[in-house]
Amino acid sequence: MRLRTDLGYGEGLGDTDRLPFFKNYFGGGFNSVRGFKRNSLGPQDNPFGGFDDPDPFGGNVKVVASAEVIFPVPFLKDNRSVQAAFFFDAGNVFDTECSSTQINCISPDLGELRYSFGIGGTWLSGFGPITVSLASPLNDDEFDDTEVFQFSLGQGF
Repeated sequence: MRLRTDLGYGEGLGDTDRLPFFKNYFGGGFNSVRGFKRNSLGPQDNPFGGFDDPDPFGGNVKVVASAEVIFPVPFLKDNRSVQAAFFFDAGNVFDTECSSTQINCISPDLGELRYSFGIGGTWLSGFGPITVSLASPLNDDEFDDTEVFQFSLGQGF
């Protein structure tokens, strides 16, 4: 079994009351809440007032937790380079000071966490780890971008 958590809080320093936008936290995807597209959770920029294609903006609070039950892949003689897991992920990104040009901007609230579950696998290949997951979001919102199949080649940073 593997448990993981990622908590973050940031605040401006000195005369700055907010984090610089490039320091915001993002959520969704591998190493976050699988089943949601990468960086799609939390506040989104909506400068022109339309809901057609908002961009992820991020927030200054991040809450992510994951639990995995790792098991050997059946019918393989050498399980050292392959592993599979059932997982349950929870998390979201929040902002303590939302602006008028943001949508899906929520103050920290555990009732607004997004959940997903699924199955994944990793193969330690000669090119680096190849990881796949099939995830099902449990409580996606109208502004959340979901993604059932996710694929990663190499180590994430």
